[in-house]
Amino acid sequence: MLRSLVLILVSLSLTSAFANEASGTTNVNNETINIDGEFHEKVQPETIVETKTAEPEFVDDEELVKLKGELKEIKNMNTGFEKKTETFQEMTETATKLTANQNEYLKGRSEYEKTISAFRMKQECLKTKDAKDCVNLDTRSDEEKKAFNISIRNEFSSVIQNKRFELQACYQSVLKSQKPFEDAITVLVKIGKEGTATHVGFENMKGLYDTKIQNCITKVLYDIQLNNRPYESVTFRQVLNFNIKNKVVKSAKQIEQEDYDALFYDL
Repeated sequence: MLRSLVLILVSLSLTSAFANEASGTTNVNNETINIDGEFHEKVQPETIVETKTAEPEFVDDEELVKLKGELKEIKNMNTGFEKKTETFQEMTETATKLTANQNEYLKGRSEYEKTISAFRMKQECLKTKDAKDCVNLDTRSDEEKKAFNISIRNEFSSVIQNKRFELQACYQSVLKSQKPFEDAITVLVKIGKEGTATHVGFENMKGLYDTKIQNCITKVLYDIQLNNRPYESVTFRQVLNFNIKNKVVKSAKQIEQEDYDALFYDL
């Protein structure tokens, strides 16, 4: 539009000049023409500023202050317990390692004391005996010997208990063939270094004079095998009671025809 306005003004100027030249003297002043043009100014968009309404500031009251204090105290206590728990766990792990190391120390020290004690005992043995007599020298302490003797004695008693029915069968076989009798005898069982019976003997026999029952009992006791092996032969003395279970008065004919039920028990 600005360009069109300029062209109109130039055209009017040329017309006026041309008229002056044509007439030579006459000047014609035309009425002023107002030429309107439109001009649009760019208007910057209005900036809208949002205003926030300030919220009223809350002031803690006495109860809230107290609650916040309690919450802080609880959090501190919780943190304290967590740290204490971690510390105790670490202490437990350390104590466990300490105990394990102590056990290893005691084990090593015990082995050393046992070894050095055996060495010294053999050294003393060599002062009075030949080397062959000191090779298999029993180097156990008195406490070890006592504990072993109790262990092997308990095992022997257990084995005898397990052979009760075999010994009862020996007694029953005699009751079938001779006059009934009762007796309490003492058997001597010698256990060798291999844990087996090497000798069986009898003491205080009265009714059990029959060689058949003696041979039967001897066979049962010779079958003994112990897991504990003694360092030297040991003899066990064991009392055996043989009793008639059903003591009923019967005729001679009934005695001959009926078997007697025997009860054996070990003291």
